[in-house]
Amino acid sequence: MLPFSGGRNVIAGDMYCGTTSLQSDVHYFANASDLERWTEYRGIRGFDGRPAEGGAIVVEMGQRMTSGYTIEPLPEDTHIDNDTLYLAVEWTAPEEYAAINQAMTAPCIVVAPPEGEYSHIVLVDQLGNTRGTAEIY
Repeated sequence: MLPFSGGRNVIAGDMYCGTTSLQSDVHYFANASDLERWTEYRGIRGFDGRPAEGGAIVVEMGQRMTSGYTIEPLPEDTHIDNDTLYLAVEWTAPEEYAAINQAMTAPCIVVAPPEGEYSHIVLVDQLGNTRGTAEIY
């Protein structure tokens, strides 16, 4: 098991990442150019960080009908097992009676890939549910 350094690995994030899907997802980009093409395609303006040589992993929550949703890395639960990176994140929803905007959001974060060797990524939430998978080419 290799540790993940949590917030220090977060490169960027945005509250609207251009997806129309309600499903969460994870994407791997080998370099800055690939990530930039994807953000341009999606119309994402909030990414101000640049991935390092190791590429970037984008974690998407999926489209939500209100604000108040967040994604945070869980370094203590992120690990590499065999050829797979298990990237753990905490999915937070607004409280039931919270004062929130009724605006479409699609939160996402970009993280620097943890050191180690793996060719698969499995995105898991704080309950251990799989939220997405990706292959590294």
